[in-house]
Amino acid sequence: MTINPEVNITTESLPVCTIGVAYVQQMEASGGTETLVFTDRDGILEGTGLTLSGDGILSGMASEVSTLEFTLRVEDQVGGYADKPFTLEIVVRYICGDVNDDEQVNIGDAVYLVAYIFKDGPAPRPIESGDVNCDSAINIGDAVYLINYIFKDGPDPCAECP
Repeated sequence: MTINPEVNITTESLPVCTIGVAYVQQMEASGGTETLVFTDRDGILEGTGLTLSGDGILSGMASEVSTLEFTLRVEDQVGGYADKPFTLEIVVRYICGDVNDDEQVNIGDAVYLVAYIFKDGPAPRPIESGDVNCDSAINIGDAVYLINYIFKDGPDPCAECP
């Protein structure tokens, strides 16, 4: 008589998913009897643009910013299973320093950023694009950093961000 090890989900976490960018992540599990089948236990992924195949490939293209919290279930051929919760951050794709969202980094972005900081102008779109010096705040330091990049061959926006 052979006793197989219990089903164990070995994927630890998921990388961030970016809107409009194809996402593919192989989920991993071990143990169990024969073929393991992966499912989204509660159907949370439905309608998000992402799907989970029976062989554990989470893929697709998300269409809106969100934080998905879903439970992965892996089941073996004799009914043994394991559940594990996952969080998937879905974020907006942007060019750091392109605060006016015109797909270019230029003087227009510096003017837009100064107007936001000092004149109650509209916020950078998305807001993360305005933190060009990676200090987790949007302030005059970002405007100076951006102007140095544009006119003085300074470091690229977000060059030092993680």
